[in-house]
Amino acid sequence: MEQYRLFTKEEEETQNLATRRQVLVGVLINQAMQMGLATLMFMSGGLVPAGSNSAQSPSLLRVVGQMAVAMLLMDCWEYFWHRWTHENKFLYKHVHAMHHRIIVPYTYGSQYIHPVDAVVGEILGGLVATLVSGMSPRTAAVFFSLLTLKGLDDHCGMWFPNHPIHRHHLDP
Repeated sequence: MEQYRLFTKEEEETQNLATRRQVLVGVLINQAMQMGLATLMFMSGGLVPAGSNSAQSPSLLRVVGQMAVAMLLMDCWEYFWHRWTHENKFLYKHVHAMHHRIIVPYTYGSQYIHPVDAVVGEILGGLVATLVSGMSPRTAAVFFSLLTLKGLDDHCGMWFPNHPIHRHHLDP
């Protein structure tokens, strides 16, 4: 696996401004906050899309369509939020810079974000994507699991030549 690393272990330990412990604590806090808000959202029943509580499972075609719509919405939401946090000096300094304390990425660092980034960039974006696409809580859980896996892959610090996404980029 070492041949696929983008950075050495030494670079990881010396260049990152946040320790692995700080990152882990930040990630766990954000995950707890996101799970709590998602639980409240679905328990309230007021934010569950109409028809998603039916006993009949949606068709595969419907789920794929919902996933496609949700991915497009979430990707656009995250892109514009992320761009704004870089262009707005206040937001960058007080909110988004936390994520960039990890200079040499590693997998769970993808979730190391300020709580405001988590709420606006992740939770609100996910809420919009879930509601507009009409996902059931079960489909939404799969969707968010896939989003998390993508984020982990994006920040893993590895480059695999036959990876379905990595292979479309130039060699490092």
